[in-house]
Amino acid sequence: MFGPEHPNALIIGGNLAEAYLDAGRVGDAISAFEQVLPGFDRVFGDNHPDTLAIRHHLADAYGRSGRRGAIAMARQMIDRWRQAPAGNPDLRAAVVDVDNDVATLLADAGRAAGRFGYEDAARALGAAADRIGGAAATVVVVGEYKRGKSSLVNALVGRPELLPVDEGVATSTLLSVGYGETDAATVIDAEHPHGRPIALDELADYAAVDPQTRLPRHPEVLEVKVTVPSALLGEGVTLVDTPGVGGIVAGHAAATLAALPHADALLFVASGTSELTVSECQFLAQAAELNGTVCFVLAQTDKYLQWSVVLDRNRDLVRQYAPRYAGAPWFPVSSRLRSAADEVAATAPEQAARLLADSGFPALTTALTDDIAARATRIRQYDAVTVCAQVLLELIRRRGALLVGMPVEPAELTALYDRSVALLRALEQAPRSGVVPLGIADKRDVRLPK
Repeated sequence: MFGPEHPNALIIGGNLAEAYLDAGRVGDAISAFEQVLPGFDRVFGDNHPDTLAIRHHLADAYGRSGRRGAIAMARQMIDRWRQAPAGNPDLRAAVVDVDNDVATLLADAGRAAGRFGYEDAARALGAAADRIGGAAATVVVVGEYKRGKSSLVNALVGRPELLPVDEGVATSTLLSVGYGETDAATVIDAEHPHGRPIALDELADYAAVDPQTRLPRHPEVLEVKVTVPSALLGEGVTLVDTPGVGGIVAGHAAATLAALPHADALLFVASGTSELTVSECQFLAQAAELNGTVCFVLAQTDKYLQWSVVLDRNRDLVRQYAPRYAGAPWFPVSSRLRSAADEVAATAPEQAARLLADSGFPALTTALTDDIAARATRIRQYDAVTVCAQVLLELIRRRGALLVGMPVEPAELTALYDRSVALLRALEQAPRSGVVPLGIADKRDVRLPK
C-alpha cells in the first residue's frame, strides 16, 4: 500500500484537489491542496514543477475564495518560477520562451497540415495564431455617476479633453478608446453596424446624457468607438468608458453589467471623498459573478486629504459585499495631478516627474500593461494552443483511418501533438501576474486534451 507521502499518493491527492476546484468546491480544494503541499515540498522539492503547480493552484483557489493572502502567494509564485535552478531548463522555458514556443508550434503545425493536404486545418491554425496578437485587452471602466471615470480615461491616454467631463455631463453609452495612428471616432447604431465617422468634438452629442432632460441625446446609438495615438493603448489596452451605475438613468447598470463577461478586466472607479454607496456595493456583488479580474481606483484623492480612511473603509465593504474581489489592489490617483504633469512635461521635466509620481498613475499604468494585458495574451495563447491540439488529434485520426494496418500513427503529427499538450501545461503553470490570481481555466472554459 502507498503511504501518505508516496509520490503516487501525492499526485492522486493533487488531482483530487484540482477536481474539487474544477467543480467549484473551492473550500474542499483549498483543504486538499494544503494537505498535499507539505508532502510535495519534502518528496519532490520546493522548486519541482509539480510542487510549483500545486502552489499555483492553491493561489488560484485562495483568489476565488477572497482570501487576503492570494496576491502575496501569487507574487511568491512568480519569484519561484523566475528563480528556478539552471538545471531545470523546462521550468525556465515556461517563463522565458513561451511566446516563441506558441508561435513556433502553430507555424510548424500549420506547415505540417498543409503538407498532408489538410488546407482547412492549416487555415484554422493560421486564424488561431492571428487571434493572439489581433486584439487588445479590453478593460471596462465602471463606477457611479460623476466618480471621475471619463477624467480617468482622459488622464490614462494623456488627452485631458478627449472625453466630455463638463459638470452635469454623463456618459450615456459604451465608449471605447483604443489605439490608432490618428484621431478618429465612429458611431455604431442599427443603421450603421460597422460604424459611421463623427468628429471628436461631437462625442458629447452622441455619447452623453442631456444635462437638462437626463436622457440620451441619441438613444439609437449602441456604442461609440474612439482611436488615438497613445503610449498606453499602444501596449495592447482598450479602455471602455461606461454609463454610471448609480441609477441616474434607468438601465445603465444593466447595460454596464452586460459588457463585463466579454471584458478582460474591470476597472472600478470610486471617489476618494466618500465611501462606497449601497448601489456601488450591490453592483460589485453582481460584477463578481461575471468577471474575476479587477483593479480598484480611488479617484479624486487631491480633493480630500483623508482619502486613506475612505480606502480602508472601502476595503472592508468589498470584503463584505464582493469577497471574490477582496484581494484586488487599490490605486489611489489624481487625474488633476496627472494632467498637470503632462502640461509642464516639456518646460519643467523635474516638476512633471514629481507631479506624475504624486498622481499615483505610474502604478496603475503598470498594472494595466504588465498584468492585465499580459494575462489577456496568455489566455489567447492558451486558446490557440488548445485549437492546435484539437486539430492535430483530428489529423492523426484521419491519417490512422487512411493507413489501416500500420502499427503507429504518423510520427510528425504525434510529436506536434505532444508539444501542444506540454505547452498547454506550461501555460497553465507559468506565472501570469493577474491582478486577481485566477487560473486561465477560470477565464475560459477550456480543458487539457486527454
